[in-house]
Amino acid sequence: MRKMIIIGSSNNFNELGLVRSFGVNGITPYGIIICKKKQWKHDWLHLSRYWKKCYRVDSGKEAIDFLIKHFSDEKEKPCVTTPVDYIVQMIDENYGKLSSRFIFQNINNKEGEIIYYSNKLEQAELTRSLGFDSLSSEIIILNEFDENKKIDFPIILKPAACGEGSKDDIVICRNMSDMTTAIDVLKKKNYRRILCQKYLENRTEILAYGAVSKKFDLVSYTVLKNIRQWPESYGVGSYGTLILDQHIQEFVNKFYHAIMQFGYDGPLDTEIFKDNDTGNLYVSEYNWRSGGRNYTSLGTGVYSIVLWYLLHNNIDISKYEIINKASGYTMTESTDFNHVINGKITLKQRKKEFKNAMAHALIFKGDIIPAIIPVVSTIKKWIKIS
Repeated sequence: MRKMIIIGSSNNFNELGLVRSFGVNGITPYGIIICKKKQWKHDWLHLSRYWKKCYRVDSGKEAIDFLIKHFSDEKEKPCVTTPVDYIVQMIDENYGKLSSRFIFQNINNKEGEIIYYSNKLEQAELTRSLGFDSLSSEIIILNEFDENKKIDFPIILKPAACGEGSKDDIVICRNMSDMTTAIDVLKKKNYRRILCQKYLENRTEILAYGAVSKKFDLVSYTVLKNIRQWPESYGVGSYGTLILDQHIQEFVNKFYHAIMQFGYDGPLDTEIFKDNDTGNLYVSEYNWRSGGRNYTSLGTGVYSIVLWYLLHNNIDISKYEIINKASGYTMTESTDFNHVINGKITLKQRKKEFKNAMAHALIFKGDIIPAIIPVVSTIKKWIKIS
């Protein structure tokens, strides 16, 4: 079997969900974790019992250098994945140097393609060329913005490319005053450009995560929608439910097949909006990596990234579930607890929902140690505020 290597960042739910997904299927990955030395004792990601071995590095560049130095001479090329956007792009820009030694996510075995289609505007063009609707978007150069420009409000401003900026900087603007204020703030944060996208007030946010491979004709995915997110206006999903709606399932299936036929090979994380006024579905954006809700696999048994790995080892996957057919709820505990801390829901409601959730980002009975540090930290925060 090829070695499986996960390059990740310290204390991240995404990486934890990945290593657990492999681990429960009898595969123990190697981890290269980006974490400063003084923070290592506070890192809970490397405490998972499912790692074969974990290595600490200081930066993304050091992670790539470590990968080449320690894993490039294997008899069989190791499989490598990362849910960190800028690492995905670093690997992509070094495709020529790395592809002879490793297997990793790529588009048509070409260097730079993932970087090109990480630009949200190019991504929207690709979406439309594949036959799917996307919300009207444009890139705004902040120093050239004209306040007299005609804008169809409301709009949402967000980083123009995957790995460029932070989700914390996403802002909804309902008038020009909101927009100019937001642009001033973004300038102070050293943004040079931003994506301006039409915002749907009455929408349902749908999330799909999975993996595709044209080489192996693989299309595997799970579909969810957010019930709660934090921050509430435009944050990270903290409590959600699986979607089995036939129309939405068919839409996701067609989109994932289209991305597969386009030539992508690897994990895929997709955001889709449903306009509740018209019923129309729009592909908002997608990331060429695993999504933060991949821990849901521990409840559904649909391990898309594991299937991708197994196929690259020429292992038959016919006994595995490919597309989720289960219903249930998922919870990112520490993020969701902000709703209790801020009085948005009661502790009693939260306890009930926690108990009913089929999958949790942190607490997993087969691997409880990584949950201790973040859970204790959340409780301390609650006690301090209370």
